Amino acid sequence: MTLYRRQALTKLLLVLLFVVACLNFFIAIDSGDGVPIVLPAGRIVLKKETSPLNTNTKSVADAITIEAGHLNGNLYLPSALRTNIDNLLRANIATDDGNPWCCLIASAPNNPKRITCHGTCFLPRACTDQLYPFQSSSEQSFFHQLRNVTFDNRRGMGKFVVGSEALELQRKCRAMNARLHPPYQWCHQWLQSDIDDNQRNDNGIIDPYEANLPPAGCSLIPSTRSSYQNLLLFPSTSSSQRGDNKEGNKILDGGTTTNNKLAFCGIAKNGITNWIQLLRFIIGAPDYLSVPYQKHDWKKFQFDSLDEQVQLDILNDESYTFAAFFRDPAERLLSLYLDKINGSDERWKNHFVSRYGLNGTPSFEEFVKMIDRERTSCPFNGRNSARLGGIDWCTDEHWAPQTFNCGLSEFLPRFKFIGSLNRIEHQAKQVLQHVGLWESYGRYYHEEKTFIPHSSCVVPPPELKVGDTLSGFQQQQHRMIEKKTTRTKDQGTMKFAHHSTQSQSKLDKYYTEELQVIVKRLYANDYKVWNLIKDEEDLVSGSELAMKLSSTCNEKAIR
Repeated sequence: MTLYRRQALTKLLLVLLFVVACLNFFIAIDSGDGVPIVLPAGRIVLKKETSPLNTNTKSVADAITIEAGHLNGNLYLPSALRTNIDNLLRANIATDDGNPWCCLIASAPNNPKRITCHGTCFLPRACTDQLYPFQSSSEQSFFHQLRNVTFDNRRGMGKFVVGSEALELQRKCRAMNARLHPPYQWCHQWLQSDIDDNQRNDNGIIDPYEANLPPAGCSLIPSTRSSYQNLLLFPSTSSSQRGDNKEGNKILDGGTTTNNKLAFCGIAKNGITNWIQLLRFIIGAPDYLSVPYQKHDWKKFQFDSLDEQVQLDILNDESYTFAAFFRDPAERLLSLYLDKINGSDERWKNHFVSRYGLNGTPSFEEFVKMIDRERTSCPFNGRNSARLGGIDWCTDEHWAPQTFNCGLSEFLPRFKFIGSLNRIEHQAKQVLQHVGLWESYGRYYHEEKTFIPHSSCVVPPPELKVGDTLSGFQQQQHRMIEKKTTRTKDQGTMKFAHHSTQSQSKLDKYYTEELQVIVKRLYANDYKVWNLIKDEEDLVSGSELAMKLSSTCNEKAIR
């Protein structure tokens, strides 16, 4: 081959390489976030290929950078971020106890011990507007359809004293809790042909109150658990409801709003605090980063307190999107132990030592063996170690099976989305996109990078300035720690996909082979679900899972 030909071929090769590189560049640009769609199998995918697990960078198109227009009202900003603390100080806004920062909402219980922890802070509207935390009278009317029960709050115990409905609910809750191990049918609503007529309501829909399930509302009864005690009803982004949809401050969900509503199943030790904080962010509480559990505004959106018929309507209302996130059971149990029982917060440690009659702080091995005990009845009263033992319906919610929440063990197909905490950054965004809460609230959600103690009940809103980049809901937590992905077959050691190396080292430190066997046995049904979703990058539908978990469910679905 002549020198001329070799030079010509070299030039041609360089041109071809340049063209391929250009094509890859434009394809990469065009592979941004697409619109979520639902396939017949029920799984959420994106129209365009994405890289959802790339947690080191954030899409430039998705990140919100604060401009002057956000701060002066010309550009949209959720009301929770529009609080000006300096103006509050100058106005000297005073509340019931003279505190210029926090106040009780109108329907809160009287005389709480700490108004700052119970009240909504930095929001004068909460002190004066009888409508708060609702944005419209129709929204208020819906959530005020409460159970016809009476409380005795003189001792702050929330104990039922009168009312036939209260007594009947107490009877049902005690009876169902005493069963200890409710059946796992996974797809109860698909088994209608196998259920007697007296277990249906007038519309022919299965009534969970008569279908061998502990009924909703049991969290209102002292010393009993409810499957639905942490089911949160997020308000719709409908313009008739949300106060942020105003001229000059428009919601940005593709120029439209949606009537889809989110029913989120919060599971203890699965990030429930973050979702309650998001709920408070959406309803406009500037102190949304505060520890929320004593706040009263978000509790108005709890499923468990609603009237029984309203609950049934919601369970069968297709405009409600039900979603839940699972966590590796072993990791969740260790997290509970290190956080609540052997953590740095002395209040939590003392609470568990007192509640369960422990002699000091047990080791992790001792704790696991304490809960690995069978019992024959549910100890409703008393503070003793008998309440600690057993993984059953009476178990403390912090280490109770995840599948005992929100009817997951019976009504799994009702859940449109089941996600994994390993993929929370990508999957939380998918959930919020589906219900129209991502563009208007999720991507504007902001967490300060400074450390906030677990006990902080008054955390001021972020002090935003031009040039700040908002973090987005659940978009920064997993990006702040080094990740590694382990995809190996189970060979007797616990390996977990896609989480921090620090977490893996703790698992290796605390779990012996014996403890691994115990935990896998105690949480066998949780592991059945977890093993089906842990490696899935996208959300999975409850129907898909039910068909894989039960041959009966699969037969019913096909039929």
